[in-house]
Amino acid sequence: MRAKLCVALALALCVGPITQSSARHIYANFTVPGGFDTFPTDINDNEVVVGNYSDDAGNDHGFIRTPDHTITTFDVPGAQSMQAEWINNKGQISGYFRDSSGTFHGFLRARNGSITVVDPAGSTTTFAGEINNKGVVTGSFTDAAGGRYGFLRNRKGDYTVFNVSGTPVTTPNSLNTEGDVAGTYCVSSCGSFDGFLRLSSGAITTFSIAGAQHLTVNGMNSHREIVGRYDTFDEGIEAGFIRQPDGQISSGVGCGWSDVNNKGRVVGSVTDEHGVNRGCLRSPDGKLTFFDDFRAGKSFGQGTWASSLNNGHAVTGYYRDDNYAFHGFVAHLH
Repeated sequence: MRAKLCVALALALCVGPITQSSARHIYANFTVPGGFDTFPTDINDNEVVVGNYSDDAGNDHGFIRTPDHTITTFDVPGAQSMQAEWINNKGQISGYFRDSSGTFHGFLRARNGSITVVDPAGSTTTFAGEINNKGVVTGSFTDAAGGRYGFLRNRKGDYTVFNVSGTPVTTPNSLNTEGDVAGTYCVSSCGSFDGFLRLSSGAITTFSIAGAQHLTVNGMNSHREIVGRYDTFDEGIEAGFIRQPDGQISSGVGCGWSDVNNKGRVVGSVTDEHGVNRGCLRSPDGKLTFFDDFRAGKSFGQGTWASSLNNGHAVTGYYRDDNYAFHGFVAHLH
């Protein structure tokens, strides 16, 4: 997923006041019936949204929202809590869940609703990451010795295990249709995290950002453009980055990026000088647009967060209202 950033701009310069013009882009808001907070996490090219909602006990459950506004909730059998994270164009969903013993496992939900547990051999905990349009899932698992490794699971259920050489923790997150994987690994005795790109051939390239402490990879497109966010060592300020296919990285204070599509459009979020969150959209030519759900609160800790975008113009995410409750949205941003 692609582009530049709001490079090296202070938040006060990067973000203007919330305007009604940006709110006109929002065309649908929703809350899972009977749930408390609603958090969309991903949207596919058919504009089907996946995400999570909380019950009155604080446990999380999954939901699917179709373009006709139908919301279907689901759980993994035996799960105390779960996170539905990704959906591909075939309607397959990947994520992870916690069982009654407190152990985490990955899962794959087929379009017909059947659930497959994703646990590589020898794993003690598993977190499934993105699923691509070929049905391949990436993620990470911990073994009995405490090492954390990356994995790929193909449609047949076969696993490929890998890690960044010399590190005890490798955490894949993003996977494109070509089979390339992007994620993070720990450095400096796991005091900080840098990024990596693993090609479908198995070759791994690492990358870092000067002054970055906890780097997080959030998205990658078919062109191997990688986006994410990071915290700085000195000031604890969150910033965003975009890594181009040639390895060049644009980074700086401003929008922390959540996703990038195959057209090079990037979405993310930023907190303004009043502590209010706003959505960010960057076009392939570098133009930045800020947007807000008009139902979002305008006080500290409220606002709009963008989670994901598809290869069209649809963006999903969530907003926090004046009562500090979270709700989902789908927007068309041109």
